[in-house]
Amino acid sequence: MNDGSGPKREMAALMAAMEPLLGLTLHEAWRPNVLTFLLMNESAAALFIDLPYDDASDEPAPVFVPGAP
Repeated sequence: MNDGSGPKREMAALMAAMEPLLGLTLHEAWRPNVLTFLLMNESAAALFIDLPYDDASDEPAPVFVPGAP
């Protein structure tokens, strides 16, 4: 599971720390797959976090009001 790389080692440490806080028990056989899943999600989230965002131009979506049938 821990190959010495920085992000993988950090995510493995986070996973180990969060396991008891969330009341989870991860079987040893699951750990590599859970770690891979967390790393993939971190990469996907980075695509959105790095997008420019302007609070001033953000407008709420219109509220849906159903019409008469």
